[in-house]
Amino acid sequence: MIDPETSLLTTLTPAIFALIGVLIGSGLHFLGLVFDRKWKREQKLAERFEELTDLVSETLIWSQSVGNAKNLKELSSRTTSKEARRMVSLCMIYFRELEKPAKDYANCLISYFDILARSFDPAIPHTVGAQAVKHNEKAYMECADEIMNLRNDLEDLIKKHSKKYAKV
Repeated sequence: MIDPETSLLTTLTPAIFALIGVLIGSGLHFLGLVFDRKWKREQKLAERFEELTDLVSETLIWSQSVGNAKNLKELSSRTTSKEARRMVSLCMIYFRELEKPAKDYANCLISYFDILARSFDPAIPHTVGAQAVKHNEKAYMECADEIMNLRNDLEDLIKKHSKKYAKV
């Protein structure tokens, strides 16, 4: 005669192992999803961090182009640095420790544009930057120095945080 305990044990053993296998497989799948999500987030942060560094560089192009404007149409087409606005937005969303330095730098670029615009006289056939140096040299030079210092400070912080975000 078959022992009922042995029969139950031989029936349950494969079922228990199957259940354990399903649980282990599901657990490993879940861990894979968690690590994949973390990797994707790190990848996105690295991409945004790279974009941030590019935007800081592009603000230099903007500041040179606005200073080289020769008429009111050229000046008004460069009123704000889209790159600086995007740079601040990225810092507000992803890189909070860089937000204040980015805002300070962007606000200084706005002051720079203001100095150029207030110094511009369309009757004078020189670039806006040349006119600002001639008509408002002290304010222009102070702002230019402040832009350089704030940009250097921001770039130093970017370099400091590059290991955290760019995994360099």
